[in-house]
Amino acid sequence: MSQPEQKQLAVLMTGPLLTEQPGGIQTHVQNFIGAFSNSTTIELRFFPVTPGLYDRESWATKAGRFVGSLWPFFQAARTVDVVHINSTFDNRSLIRDSVYLLLARWVARTPVVLQFHGGLPKHVRLTQTTIVAKLFGVFLGWAAQVLILSKVQSDQFAELYPRVRYAVVPNYIDCIQRAPRATTELSTPMRFMFMGRLHEHKGIKEIVAASRMLADKGFKFEVNFYGDGPLKSWLQNEIAELSRTNLYLTYAGVAYGEKKQVALENADIMLLPSTHSEGFPYALLEAATFGMPIIATPVGAIPDVIVNGRNGLMVPIRDVEALAAHMKFAIQNPAAIHEMGICAQQQVAANFSIEKLRLTFEAIYQKTAGIP
Repeated sequence: MSQPEQKQLAVLMTGPLLTEQPGGIQTHVQNFIGAFSNSTTIELRFFPVTPGLYDRESWATKAGRFVGSLWPFFQAARTVDVVHINSTFDNRSLIRDSVYLLLARWVARTPVVLQFHGGLPKHVRLTQTTIVAKLFGVFLGWAAQVLILSKVQSDQFAELYPRVRYAVVPNYIDCIQRAPRATTELSTPMRFMFMGRLHEHKGIKEIVAASRMLADKGFKFEVNFYGDGPLKSWLQNEIAELSRTNLYLTYAGVAYGEKKQVALENADIMLLPSTHSEGFPYALLEAATFGMPIIATPVGAIPDVIVNGRNGLMVPIRDVEALAAHMKFAIQNPAAIHEMGICAQQQVAANFSIEKLRLTFEAIYQKTAGIP
Protein backbone atom coordinates (compact mmCIF):
# COMPACT_ATOMS: atom_id res chain seq x y z
CA MET A 1 0.00 0.00 0.00
CA SER A 2 1.19 3.50 -0.77
CA GLN A 3 1.80 5.87 2.12
CA PRO A 4 -0.74 8.70 2.51
CA GLU A 5 0.57 12.03 1.28
CA GLN A 6 1.87 14.19 4.13
CA LYS A 7 -0.11 17.35 4.81
CA GLN A 8 1.63 20.63 4.10
CA LEU A 9 1.65 22.59 7.36
CA ALA A 10 0.94 26.31 7.28
CA VAL A 11 3.25 28.26 9.63
CA LEU A 12 2.87 31.95 10.47
CA MET A 13 6.20 33.56 11.41
CA THR A 14 6.55 36.97 13.05
CA GLY A 15 9.53 39.28 12.73
CA PRO A 16 10.58 42.89 12.05
CA LEU A 17 9.80 44.49 8.73
CA LEU A 18 12.22 43.06 6.17
CA THR A 19 12.55 46.50 4.58
CA GLU A 20 14.13 47.90 7.75
CA GLN A 21 17.89 48.24 7.98
CA PRO A 22 19.12 44.66 8.44
CA GLY A 23 19.46 42.96 11.79
CA GLY A 24 19.74 39.46 13.18
CA ILE A 25 16.05 38.59 13.20
CA GLN A 26 15.57 39.93 9.67
CA THR A 27 18.39 37.61 8.55
CA HIS A 28 16.75 34.80 10.52
CA VAL A 29 13.38 35.28 8.79
CA GLN A 30 14.98 35.57 5.35
CA ASN A 31 16.83 32.30 5.94
CA PHE A 32 13.51 30.60 6.77
CA ILE A 33 11.86 32.05 3.68
CA GLY A 34 14.71 30.69 1.56
CA ALA A 35 14.74 27.32 3.31
CA PHE A 36 11.02 26.65 2.81
CA SER A 37 10.43 28.49 -0.48
CA ASN A 38 10.01 25.23 -2.42
CA SER A 39 9.00 22.98 0.48
CA THR A 40 6.22 20.45 0.01
CA THR A 41 5.85 20.01 3.79
CA ILE A 42 5.88 23.60 5.15
CA GLU A 43 4.07 26.66 3.82
CA LEU A 44 5.74 29.62 5.55
CA ARG A 45 3.79 32.88 5.88
CA PHE A 46 5.37 36.06 7.26
CA PHE A 47 3.67 38.56 9.57
CA PRO A 48 5.65 41.82 10.15
CA VAL A 49 5.54 43.17 13.69
CA THR A 50 6.07 46.68 15.06
CA PRO A 51 9.25 48.53 13.99
CA GLY A 52 12.60 47.35 15.26
CA LEU A 53 15.72 48.86 16.78
CA TYR A 54 16.58 51.17 13.91
CA ASP A 55 13.16 52.76 13.63
CA ARG A 56 12.95 56.47 14.34
CA GLU A 57 9.19 56.69 14.96
CA SER A 58 7.77 57.89 18.27
CA TRP A 59 6.56 55.43 20.90
CA ALA A 60 3.00 56.66 20.35
CA THR A 61 3.24 55.83 16.65
CA LYS A 62 4.70 52.41 17.44
CA ALA A 63 1.95 51.71 19.99
CA GLY A 64 -0.71 52.69 17.47
CA ARG A 65 0.79 50.44 14.85
CA PHE A 66 0.96 47.58 17.35
CA VAL A 67 -2.70 47.93 18.35
CA GLY A 68 -3.64 48.11 14.68
CA SER A 69 -1.80 44.84 14.04
CA LEU A 70 -3.76 42.75 16.54
CA TRP A 71 -6.84 42.03 14.46
CA PRO A 72 -4.86 41.14 11.28
CA PHE A 73 -2.59 38.94 13.39
CA PHE A 74 -5.55 37.10 14.90
CA GLN A 75 -7.07 36.57 11.46
CA ALA A 76 -3.77 35.22 10.14
CA ALA A 77 -3.15 33.02 13.20
CA ARG A 78 -6.51 31.27 12.96
CA THR A 79 -5.79 30.08 9.39
CA VAL A 80 -2.49 28.28 10.09
CA ASP A 81 -1.36 25.13 11.91
CA VAL A 82 1.50 26.72 13.88
CA VAL A 83 2.49 30.25 14.86
CA HIS A 84 6.25 30.91 15.18
CA ILE A 85 6.95 34.06 17.23
CA ASN A 86 10.47 35.51 17.10
CA SER A 87 11.25 37.48 20.24
CA THR A 88 14.13 38.89 22.29
CA PHE A 89 14.80 39.26 26.00
CA ASP A 90 13.79 42.89 26.49
CA ASN A 91 10.80 44.68 27.98
CA ARG A 92 9.19 45.80 24.74
CA SER A 93 9.40 42.38 23.12
CA LEU A 94 8.05 40.71 26.27
CA ILE A 95 4.95 42.94 26.30
CA ARG A 96 4.35 42.77 22.55
CA ASP A 97 4.89 39.05 22.12
CA SER A 98 2.91 38.07 25.21
CA VAL A 99 -0.11 39.70 23.55
CA TYR A 100 0.55 37.89 20.25
CA LEU A 101 0.99 34.63 22.13
CA LEU A 102 -2.26 35.19 24.03
CA LEU A 103 -4.14 35.83 20.80
CA ALA A 104 -2.66 32.85 18.99
CA ARG A 105 -2.91 30.32 21.80
CA TRP A 106 -6.15 31.22 23.56
CA VAL A 107 -8.21 33.12 20.97
CA ALA A 108 -7.17 31.63 17.61
CA ARG A 109 -6.49 28.27 19.33
CA THR A 110 -3.29 27.74 17.34
CA PRO A 111 -0.18 26.19 18.96
CA VAL A 112 2.87 28.45 19.23
CA VAL A 113 6.63 28.06 18.86
CA LEU A 114 8.27 30.92 20.78
CA GLN A 115 11.90 31.54 19.79
CA PHE A 116 14.16 33.93 21.72
CA HIS A 117 17.19 35.58 20.15
CA GLY A 118 19.40 38.20 21.85
CA GLY A 119 19.77 38.78 25.57
CA LEU A 120 19.22 36.69 28.69
CA PRO A 121 16.13 35.95 30.81
CA LYS A 122 17.62 37.78 33.80
CA HIS A 123 18.02 40.95 31.71
CA VAL A 124 14.27 41.40 31.29
CA ARG A 125 13.64 44.13 33.88
CA LEU A 126 9.91 43.50 34.01
CA THR A 127 10.59 40.02 35.39
CA GLN A 128 12.86 41.15 38.23
CA THR A 129 9.95 41.36 40.66
CA THR A 130 8.45 38.16 42.02
CA ILE A 131 4.88 38.64 40.79
CA VAL A 132 5.85 39.64 37.26
CA ALA A 133 8.44 36.86 37.11
CA LYS A 134 5.71 34.34 37.88
CA LEU A 135 3.50 35.87 35.20
CA PHE A 136 6.37 35.58 32.74
CA GLY A 137 6.64 31.88 33.64
CA VAL A 138 2.93 31.48 32.89
CA PHE A 139 3.41 33.35 29.61
CA LEU A 140 6.23 31.00 28.60
CA GLY A 141 4.09 28.00 29.51
CA TRP A 142 1.49 29.00 26.92
CA ALA A 143 3.93 28.08 24.15
CA ALA A 144 4.01 24.51 22.90
CA GLN A 145 7.78 24.90 22.53
CA VAL A 146 10.24 27.58 23.66
CA LEU A 147 13.47 27.79 21.66
CA ILE A 148 16.67 29.47 22.85
CA LEU A 149 20.04 29.88 21.19
CA SER A 150 22.77 29.22 23.73
CA LYS A 151 23.89 27.21 26.73
CA VAL A 152 23.97 30.29 28.96
CA GLN A 153 20.33 31.00 28.12
CA SER A 154 19.56 27.35 28.85
CA ASP A 155 21.26 27.54 32.24
CA GLN A 156 19.16 30.54 33.23
CA PHE A 157 15.96 28.89 32.00
CA ALA A 158 16.71 25.79 34.05
CA GLU A 159 17.19 28.01 37.12
CA LEU A 160 14.27 30.41 36.62
CA TYR A 161 11.64 28.35 34.78
CA PRO A 162 12.30 24.63 35.35
CA ARG A 163 8.77 23.66 34.27
CA VAL A 164 8.90 25.41 30.89
CA ARG A 165 9.43 23.21 27.83
CA TYR A 166 12.46 24.62 26.05
CA ALA A 167 15.20 23.47 23.70
CA VAL A 168 18.52 24.92 22.53
CA VAL A 169 18.42 25.39 18.75
CA PRO A 170 21.19 27.42 17.05
CA ASN A 171 20.94 29.77 14.10
CA TYR A 172 21.66 28.48 10.61
CA ILE A 173 22.96 30.06 7.42
CA ASP A 174 23.14 29.44 3.69
CA CYS A 175 26.60 27.88 3.37
CA ILE A 176 27.42 28.75 -0.23
CA GLN A 177 30.32 26.61 -1.38
CA ARG A 178 33.39 28.83 -1.59
CA ALA A 179 36.95 27.69 -2.20
CA PRO A 180 39.06 28.28 0.93
CA ARG A 181 41.27 31.34 0.69
CA ALA A 182 44.95 30.84 0.14
CA THR A 183 47.32 32.41 2.65
CA THR A 184 48.55 34.69 -0.12
CA GLU A 185 44.99 36.00 -0.59
CA LEU A 186 44.95 37.63 2.85
CA SER A 187 45.16 41.39 2.60
CA THR A 188 48.32 43.41 3.05
CA PRO A 189 47.89 45.19 5.37
CA MET A 190 45.52 42.78 7.13
CA ARG A 191 41.88 43.85 7.00
CA PHE A 192 39.61 43.50 10.04
CA MET A 193 35.89 44.20 9.95
CA PHE A 194 32.99 44.82 12.31
CA MET A 195 29.43 44.26 11.08
CA GLY A 196 26.46 44.88 13.33
CA ARG A 197 24.72 47.46 15.44
CA LEU A 198 26.94 50.39 16.41
CA HIS A 199 26.22 50.16 20.11
CA GLU A 200 28.49 50.33 23.13
CA HIS A 201 27.49 46.75 24.04
CA LYS A 202 29.05 45.52 20.79
CA GLY A 203 32.57 46.54 21.84
CA ILE A 204 32.91 49.41 19.36
CA LYS A 205 34.91 51.56 21.77
CA GLU A 206 37.19 48.63 22.63
CA ILE A 207 37.92 48.07 18.92
CA VAL A 208 38.85 51.74 18.46
CA ALA A 209 41.05 51.76 21.57
CA ALA A 210 42.85 48.53 20.61
CA SER A 211 43.35 49.81 17.08
CA ARG A 212 44.87 53.02 18.40
CA MET A 213 47.29 51.03 20.56
CA LEU A 214 48.49 48.98 17.58
CA ALA A 215 48.77 51.98 15.28
CA ASP A 216 50.84 53.86 17.87
CA LYS A 217 53.28 50.93 17.83
CA GLY A 218 53.65 51.15 14.06
CA PHE A 219 51.51 48.20 12.95
CA LYS A 220 49.81 48.48 9.57
CA PHE A 221 46.24 47.21 9.26
CA GLU A 222 42.68 48.30 8.44
CA VAL A 223 39.40 48.10 10.39
CA ASN A 224 36.18 48.66 8.44
CA PHE A 225 32.94 49.25 10.36
CA TYR A 226 29.56 48.37 8.84
CA GLY A 227 26.26 49.13 10.54
CA ASP A 228 24.14 51.79 12.19
CA GLY A 229 23.18 52.67 15.75
CA PRO A 230 23.63 55.14 18.60
CA LEU A 231 27.45 55.19 18.37
CA LYS A 232 27.50 56.13 14.70
CA SER A 233 28.29 59.82 15.26
CA TRP A 234 30.86 59.03 17.97
CA LEU A 235 32.59 56.53 15.67
CA GLN A 236 32.65 58.94 12.75
CA ASN A 237 34.16 61.66 14.96
CA GLU A 238 36.84 59.26 16.26
CA ILE A 239 37.71 58.19 12.73
CA ALA A 240 37.92 61.82 11.58
CA GLU A 241 40.28 62.63 14.47
CA LEU A 242 42.48 59.58 13.94
CA SER A 243 42.62 60.03 10.16
CA ARG A 244 44.83 63.09 10.64
CA THR A 245 47.71 60.74 11.43
CA ASN A 246 46.69 57.29 10.21
CA LEU A 247 44.00 56.04 7.82
CA TYR A 248 43.47 52.65 9.46
CA LEU A 249 39.79 53.00 10.50
CA THR A 250 36.88 53.41 8.08
CA TYR A 251 33.13 53.71 8.54
CA ALA A 252 31.56 52.13 5.46
CA GLY A 253 27.85 52.53 6.25
CA VAL A 254 25.18 49.84 6.36
CA ALA A 255 25.91 46.74 4.29
CA TYR A 256 23.32 44.37 2.90
CA GLY A 257 22.79 42.55 -0.36
CA GLU A 258 25.69 42.82 -2.80
CA LYS A 259 27.52 45.40 -0.67
CA LYS A 260 27.49 43.00 2.27
CA GLN A 261 28.85 40.16 0.15
CA VAL A 262 31.68 42.32 -1.20
CA ALA A 263 32.52 43.48 2.34
CA LEU A 264 32.75 39.89 3.58
CA GLU A 265 34.79 38.80 0.57
CA ASN A 266 37.33 41.58 1.12
CA ALA A 267 37.87 41.13 4.88
CA ASP A 268 40.26 38.76 6.63
CA ILE A 269 38.98 38.68 10.24
CA MET A 270 35.69 39.56 11.95
CA LEU A 271 35.76 41.48 15.24
CA LEU A 272 32.91 41.00 17.73
CA PRO A 273 34.19 41.90 21.24
CA SER A 274 30.71 42.29 22.74
CA THR A 275 30.55 43.54 26.32
CA HIS A 276 26.98 42.42 26.88
CA SER A 277 24.93 39.32 26.18
CA GLU A 278 24.51 37.99 22.66
CA GLY A 279 22.14 35.42 21.27
CA PHE A 280 23.74 33.55 18.38
CA PRO A 281 25.17 36.34 16.19
CA TYR A 282 24.76 35.84 12.47
CA ALA A 283 27.98 37.84 11.96
CA LEU A 284 29.84 34.82 13.33
CA LEU A 285 28.23 32.44 10.83
CA GLU A 286 28.55 34.87 7.91
CA ALA A 287 32.25 35.40 8.59
CA ALA A 288 32.86 31.65 8.72
CA THR A 289 31.14 30.97 5.40
CA PHE A 290 33.65 33.36 3.81
CA GLY A 291 36.60 31.58 5.43
CA MET A 292 37.13 34.17 8.16
CA PRO A 293 37.92 33.45 11.81
CA ILE A 294 36.45 35.75 14.45
CA ILE A 295 37.94 37.53 17.43
CA ALA A 296 35.15 37.59 20.00
CA THR A 297 34.26 37.64 23.67
CA PRO A 298 32.75 34.63 25.51
CA VAL A 299 29.15 35.87 25.60
CA GLY A 300 25.89 34.27 24.48
CA ALA A 301 26.31 31.32 22.13
CA ILE A 302 29.79 32.36 21.00
CA PRO A 303 31.58 29.93 23.38
CA ASP A 304 29.32 27.16 22.05
CA VAL A 305 30.87 27.67 18.61
CA ILE A 306 34.33 29.23 18.91
CA VAL A 307 37.22 27.05 20.09
CA ASN A 308 40.03 29.44 20.98
CA GLY A 309 42.95 29.05 18.58
CA ARG A 310 41.13 26.58 16.35
CA ASN A 311 38.40 28.46 14.48
CA GLY A 312 38.80 31.88 16.12
CA LEU A 313 40.26 33.76 19.06
CA MET A 314 38.55 34.51 22.36
CA VAL A 315 39.23 37.70 24.30
CA PRO A 316 38.03 38.63 27.81
CA ILE A 317 35.19 41.15 28.01
CA ARG A 318 36.34 44.82 27.98
CA ASP A 319 40.01 43.81 27.85
CA VAL A 320 41.45 46.27 25.35
CA GLU A 321 45.03 45.07 25.79
CA ALA A 322 44.03 41.46 25.13
CA LEU A 323 42.05 42.51 22.05
CA ALA A 324 45.07 44.45 20.76
CA ALA A 325 47.29 41.42 21.43
CA HIS A 326 44.99 39.13 19.44
CA MET A 327 44.84 41.61 16.57
CA LYS A 328 48.65 41.83 16.67
CA PHE A 329 48.87 38.02 16.55
CA ALA A 330 46.62 38.01 13.48
CA ILE A 331 48.73 40.63 11.72
CA GLN A 332 51.94 38.73 12.42
CA ASN A 333 50.62 35.21 11.73
CA PRO A 334 48.63 35.11 8.47
CA ALA A 335 49.21 31.36 8.07
CA ALA A 336 47.55 30.65 11.42
CA ILE A 337 44.62 32.95 10.52
CA HIS A 338 44.27 31.12 7.22
CA GLU A 339 44.02 27.73 9.00
CA MET A 340 41.48 29.07 11.50
CA GLY A 341 39.39 30.40 8.62
CA ILE A 342 39.32 27.02 6.89
CA CYS A 343 38.32 25.33 10.15
CA ALA A 344 35.53 27.88 10.75
CA GLN A 345 34.21 27.39 7.21
CA GLN A 346 34.15 23.60 7.57
CA GLN A 347 32.47 23.74 10.98
CA VAL A 348 29.63 25.99 9.80
CA ALA A 349 29.02 23.89 6.69
CA ALA A 350 28.82 20.73 8.81
CA ASN A 351 26.67 22.03 11.65
CA PHE A 352 24.78 25.23 10.74
CA SER A 353 23.60 24.86 7.14
CA ILE A 354 20.20 25.77 5.71
CA GLU A 355 19.56 22.06 5.19
CA LYS A 356 19.98 21.56 8.95
CA LEU A 357 17.50 24.41 9.50
CA ARG A 358 14.94 22.79 7.21
CA LEU A 359 15.16 19.38 8.84
CA THR A 360 15.21 20.75 12.40
CA PHE A 361 12.20 23.00 12.02
CA GLU A 362 10.16 20.55 9.97
CA ALA A 363 10.39 18.25 12.99
CA ILE A 364 9.61 21.08 15.44
CA TYR A 365 6.56 22.26 13.46
CA GLN A 366 5.21 18.74 13.00
CA LYS A 367 5.55 18.00 16.72
CA THR A 368 3.91 21.33 17.62
CA ALA A 369 1.01 20.62 15.27
CA GLY A 370 0.56 17.15 16.78
CA ILE A 371 1.81 15.16 13.81
CA PRO A 372 3.64 12.00 14.98
